Amino acid sequence: MKYFSILSAISICCMLFPVATFANSSFDGDISLGVIAIDSANNLNPNSSKRIIANLDSAADRELSTIPVILPNLRYTPDTKNSFHYFLSTRPPIEEVGGFALGFGIGFSVEDIADIGIGLLAAPFGEVWKNPYLVGIPRDDTENSKYGLYATFEEILSSGFELTLAYYHDDVDNDEIGDLFTELERDGQAFIANVGYSWRISDTFSLTPQFLYTYGDYDGDANSYDSYQFSLEARYRTGMWVFMPGISYGHTEYDDTHPIFERTRDEDEFSFDLIVQYIEPFGYENWAITGIAGYGEGDSNIDFFDTESIRAGIAIVYKF
Repeated sequence: MKYFSILSAISICCMLFPVATFANSSFDGDISLGVIAIDSANNLNPNSSKRIIANLDSAADRELSTIPVILPNLRYTPDTKNSFHYFLSTRPPIEEVGGFALGFGIGFSVEDIADIGIGLLAAPFGEVWKNPYLVGIPRDDTENSKYGLYATFEEILSSGFELTLAYYHDDVDNDEIGDLFTELERDGQAFIANVGYSWRISDTFSLTPQFLYTYGDYDGDANSYDSYQFSLEARYRTGMWVFMPGISYGHTEYDDTHPIFERTRDEDEFSFDLIVQYIEPFGYENWAITGIAGYGEGDSNIDFFDTESIRAGIAIVYKF
């Protein structure tokens, strides 16, 4: 179960398929079946760093994980004559909650206002090191769960504007480093706002710029932060092929001095992803094949927190 925390890349594949609506059925959705390989380095993540490290002066070495994935997304509409529906989703509404998140809620449309979704989210399968700063001896991992709620607003005022607001509580089960240094306690909460605009340039090409702000309010001041991210996604369709490149840049500033490194952390992150989708392979109407490749890098003023990620995956998606 520990690998669910790094499934964000394959979750994107599900987002390529808007939920279908059938006049004679109250159930619809999609399911993705695939595999993803992630070669990543992150000293704070048990899946992306070695159990034993030699020092605190360098970034982690990359660790390779190959993960099979099954991701369903469902919607139930009690009355197909109106827009009100219930949904169950496995794609995170905001990437900060982790790669796998269960969402359950309701959706509806307010005419000339927005398409609105309100849901609860749970990301219970994350893991972190109990004390990531141990040197020369094995580090033990512990559970890291997130629970919260979110709201989405799409086609605001009949335009391309969209907004997502989210809140989650972050809980580390056995926070050994937080017990040693109160400034590094990792229980807390995060408040997130993401605004974007879907700009449809033609029937085959669209651009979506987005701005995301996150405020992390943690028990340890050295782990509390303000984060800003700018991203640009494109979508181009030609025949049965769909290409979706995306690029993002983010900056994070932490509130207080890190007691181990005696400096206040700040980080810059850059990532690029390309999703390629082939619709209706071999003439199968409700099927598609999706591939993804991406690279991400995080540059911190403290080398220990530098990160890197190379990912690739493929999925077969069925919508119903």
